[in-house]
Amino acid sequence: MVKRNRRQTLAELTSEFNTASGSSLSSRTVKRRIFAEGYKHKAVSKKITIGARNQTKRRSFCREKLHWTVDNNWSHIIFSEETKIVVETNRKVYVWRNDEEQLRPECLGVQPDSEHPARASTMFWDCICYHGVGTLTPVTGNKNADKYISILDYNVWPVVARHFVNKPWIFQEDNSPCHVSIRANAWKKDNGIVTLPWPAQSPYINIIENVWKILKCRDQKRVNEIKK
Repeated sequence: MVKRNRRQTLAELTSEFNTASGSSLSSRTVKRRIFAEGYKHKAVSKKITIGARNQTKRRSFCREKLHWTVDNNWSHIIFSEETKIVVETNRKVYVWRNDEEQLRPECLGVQPDSEHPARASTMFWDCICYHGVGTLTPVTGNKNADKYISILDYNVWPVVARHFVNKPWIFQEDNSPCHVSIRANAWKKDNGIVTLPWPAQSPYINIIENVWKILKCRDQKRVNEIKK
C-alpha cells in the first residue's frame, strides 16, 4: 500500500488497511510497522544534490571572479533566470520511502496528477543588471529553444538600449537545455551576444535570486490577504 501511493497520510493508510483487512489497528501500530520495514515519512526531494564535479567547477568559478570589481566587471553583466511564482498554498509534500529510494521518480517533486498536489504556479523570466531591471515576462506552456529565443529578442535589447549604449556588456544565463541548445547558441552568436560561462547547478550565486525572493514574499502576502 505504501509503494502503491507514497503520498498518502498515515491516517489514510490506516483507514485503507483496516477497511481492506477488516482489522481495527491504530495509526501508531501501523506507523511502527512501516518504520520497522525501513520506511519513513519524508519531504520530497525537488532536485538532485550537487555532484562532486560540479562542486569543483563552482569553486573554480568563484575563485576566478574573486578579484572582479563592480565598476570594471559586475556592472557590465546582465543576469537572467526563470522562476516559478506560487499562486496557491505552498506546502511541503511528504512521501513514504526508505533511505535508498530518495531519487525514485515517484518520490521526487510535484506530480500534477497526484491526489495530493503541492502547489499551482506560473513561470516568469526576467533579467537584472547593476543599472536596473528588465521586464517581468510570463513563460506559458513548455519552455523550448524557440520560445527562449523569442523571450531574449523581445526583452534583452530594451535593457541594452537603456543601459549599455556604446558600452560593453555580457549576458548571464544558466545551463538549462533550451538556453544552451544549438539553435539558441547560434542565435546568440548571430546577434553578437557574449555570454558568461556559468557553472552547472549554481542558481543561488545568481544575484537575481534576491529579486525572486522579494516577489515571492509579496505574492504570498497577497494570497494570505485574499484568503482572509
